Amino acid sequence: MCDFCNNIKDVEYIKEHPSWERITEIVQTRECSFGLWVECEDYYYSGIAMKINYCPICGRRLNGE
Repeated sequence: MCDFCNNIKDVEYIKEHPSWERITEIVQTRECSFGLWVECEDYYYSGIAMKINYCPICGRRLNGE
């Protein structure tokens, strides 16, 4: 477990905050899937870039197993 996958946020929680407070991180959607949220300077291009099943840093499986 690393700091990157230890701080998974809900996607709705991320959307509530202003863009200058957001960072690139792992988010969980309502469907209980995980994605990599990428924050850009332009809010239009910010969002979930891809769905993931493993942490891109340490390789831990994200479904809680």
